[in-house]
Amino acid sequence: VIRGALSDPITQDTLARTSEELDRIYHDQMLTPSEYFDLITGFIQQIPLSDGTNMRFPIEVLHDKTGTSQDKALFLYSLLYEAGYDVVFISYPGTSHCAVGIRTDTIGDPLAVTAYQEGDKKYLSINPNNPTFIGRKSSSTEDSDPFLFHLLPVDEKHSNTLPESANRITILE
Repeated sequence: VIRGALSDPITQDTLARTSEELDRIYHDQMLTPSEYFDLITGFIQQIPLSDGTNMRFPIEVLHDKTGTSQDKALFLYSLLYEAGYDVVFISYPGTSHCAVGIRTDTIGDPLAVTAYQEGDKKYLSINPNNPTFIGRKSSSTEDSDPFLFHLLPVDEKHSNTLPESANRITILE
């Protein structure tokens, strides 16, 4: 269902236009890769969280200026993927929470973050719902064993990892 939503022509156009606008800001403001990463994550995290149960397309999230955890995670996954990152969609069974995992080559304090392993790659979660430390689990997901999905092809073009200089937290305060 989610892969089908990503192949929808309107969704593809929405993602392309949103990515182009974020990329324009990146170049116009001469942002660093870490700042660009924060721009993308902050853009999604500032969208108010809704309690809806139906999956909504990115165009609906933009129009209504609200989205569920799944809606926002799908949007964030797609934007980071478009920016060239190796990302996974994370679904936590038994909860209404979804997140995005970004591949990392370095893990800070292993007691402070949770890394998800897929093969020989490690991913840190990004909470799409609000600004928080990257790699920190939401309290609602503590007891959930998540599913990790590559919704789009993993290839050389989409192999960027979490920027080394990223402060591991996205803050809009």
